[in-house]
Amino acid sequence: MTAIELLSPSNKALGDAGRKAYRKKQRKLEAARVNVVEFDFLRGGTHTTAVPRPRLEELAGGDFPYHVCVTLAKGRRYFGNVFPLRRPLPEVGVPLDPGVPPVTIALQPLLDRAYDAGRYADLVDYAQPCTPPLSPADLAWANDILSKRTPTPAES
Repeated sequence: MTAIELLSPSNKALGDAGRKAYRKKQRKLEAARVNVVEFDFLRGGTHTTAVPRPRLEELAGGDFPYHVCVTLAKGRRYFGNVFPLRRPLPEVGVPLDPGVPPVTIALQPLLDRAYDAGRYADLVDYAQPCTPPLSPADLAWANDILSKRTPTPAES
């Protein structure tokens, strides 16, 4: 069995209702011998996924904005995949039962579909600065994308 977790800001917030509660859930999943796939698409907050941050920094060669952590129940092995803002989201292998090959999920098409089907372009003011702020290079990249975007009817 595999649990898939998409971290929210509350999962990474300090305090009993936030990170402590999420870490307790991680321990319960570990005790139940459940595989866990954690997606952290938040640039802010306290590191919370099972794979240690220093291991991810080593993998990234420094800091990283986003990552995926796969924890296998058998042997409690961790795998991390870090990725920068300016690259498409990766494919991730989701473990199933022992002896069954992982199912590969292509994340970028899923995100694209969610964005296109949702009302994000109408609800988010992309002219406002990000929190935490983007690096100068990432900000230039994002502004370039926004300058090429077709305005929505609400913006016209």
